[in-house]
Amino acid sequence: MAINTAEKRKSISGIPVLMPGVTPNSAKDAEWRQQSGWSYSGIALAAAAVIFTPLPTLRVIESYLMKTGFFTGGVQLGEPSQAPQGTGLFAAITVRSIRPAHISLLQVSQLYVLDIMLYRNMLAETAQETEQKLALAVQQVASNLLGDFDIGATIRNVDPGGVYGQPLTAQWGHVSLGGVMHRVATMRLPLVVNDTADFG
Repeated sequence: MAINTAEKRKSISGIPVLMPGVTPNSAKDAEWRQQSGWSYSGIALAAAAVIFTPLPTLRVIESYLMKTGFFTGGVQLGEPSQAPQGTGLFAAITVRSIRPAHISLLQVSQLYVLDIMLYRNMLAETAQETEQKLALAVQQVASNLLGDFDIGATIRNVDPGGVYGQPLTAQWGHVSLGGVMHRVATMRLPLVVNDTADFG
């Protein structure tokens, strides 16, 4: 019907103009967006906040590395500020980042990206021996983690190809700890972890 007379225009005055929206009622589009949370109807926006609990995962990886027997110099959470005791391989674990990987109504899976830093005192032996031992440690740790589908706790799997954004990588460098130069290999480890975040 064409609205081409004053009488017809008067008859529709006061009727709001509804533009297309992403919710069923575009007149309440903003309101319904707030209620939909992360695209799930009925979840308030405040409930979309998640609570991260990374410590159990860190403890599992710490224990896992200890059991390998490679790190006679020790394994710790956090980056060392002093030179490790002894001359054996030493490992430190730090958190690089945490973000949601998959969200459903009942569960939030997280992508935990950890840095595993493997240290070797460069004065303990020849540069060739140091390089060989670090390379072997990286190879064995990566192989063990990728081959173990039951790492423990709520860790679902390693994401070696970076499906969720961060692939498994290793980078070599040097660092001075307490005035002692160390060769270091940093493994960037992406872990998909289940049930580590709750709707708050």
